Amino acid sequence: QVRHVAEGTRLLVIPASSEVLQAALEAGYITTFLAAGAMLGTPGCGPCMGNHLGIPANGETVISTANRNFRGRMGNPEASIYLASPAVVAASAVLGRIGTISDVRSVASHRLQIEDSERNLENDSEVAMSGQAGRMTPQDAWQAAPILTSVAANPANQNPAPSDNLPSSSLNLQSSAVTGRAWRYGDDVNTDVIFPGKYTYTIKDEAEMARHALEDLDPTFAANVQPDDVIVAGRNWGCGSSREQAVTSLRAAGIRVIVAQSFARIFFRNAVNNGLLPVVCPEAVAAIQPGEPVTVLLDRCIVRCAAGEFPFPPLSPSVAAILDAGGLLPMLRKAELS
Repeated sequence: QVRHVAEGTRLLVIPASSEVLQAALEAGYITTFLAAGAMLGTPGCGPCMGNHLGIPANGETVISTANRNFRGRMGNPEASIYLASPAVVAASAVLGRIGTISDVRSVASHRLQIEDSERNLENDSEVAMSGQAGRMTPQDAWQAAPILTSVAANPANQNPAPSDNLPSSSLNLQSSAVTGRAWRYGDDVNTDVIFPGKYTYTIKDEAEMARHALEDLDPTFAANVQPDDVIVAGRNWGCGSSREQAVTSLRAAGIRVIVAQSFARIFFRNAVNNGLLPVVCPEAVAAIQPGEPVTVLLDRCIVRCAAGEFPFPPLSPSVAAILDAGGLLPMLRKAELS
């Protein structure tokens, strides 16, 4: 027997890959999931990044076997997201609330006692404990649903349009400077916060990407950022998913330079490849105040602010060549034409 998903609860099963889907089909898991009332999604990241059958609505509760969690991770900062083991997620799907395998067994045992009592009232004959075969073992539960969530459509986004003045294609590191206001942020700002995952496969236009840049962290950013403003950040800026849109959306919003204590490796590489200069200068980060004018002297490798001038390490020749060309693809195109 297969236990059914509780009323009012959605069980979403998203195989990680086509290979996992094939293995689950061969093992009979998919048949069990569907019989239980689960919804099967396309293999991939799915609900983990809010890219599946619609994001959670305000106030909805999600329990997931994903491996990352933070405010807005699944596309809505007003939803409650919990992470748990597959066993707990499977049990919660059956219970309709966050619970454990023991809770499922307790509920099943109680139901059986009630059913048995009702039968005894009608018939004094011995009654078999029907339904025992439907109990989950810990191993059964471990093989159960990758995610449980109640999903609603994304409400219309009301973010204002970004500036029409997109950044220039090249930083011209040998002679130019970038001057703008400082937008200060803290440590471990991840790519999902920079560009929400729910837009990853739905927005292709760069100007539209800019409308959603940093919307879950700073809703004022997209409406007020100006060309050549400078983001000033703490440690590990751009951690998380290797999402190129996290760079593209900032570039489209007018950001050409980010000054940080440190960068996540993949973001640093994506920034260079897309013509955005990542400057590592912890001393400048400590000194710069939000909103104050900041100048990055590209030829001298200096960050200038009200507190003084702070040097940063010169870029390698290969990185400088990519940034001078406006990014990796423009550089390769020029090389191909020459």
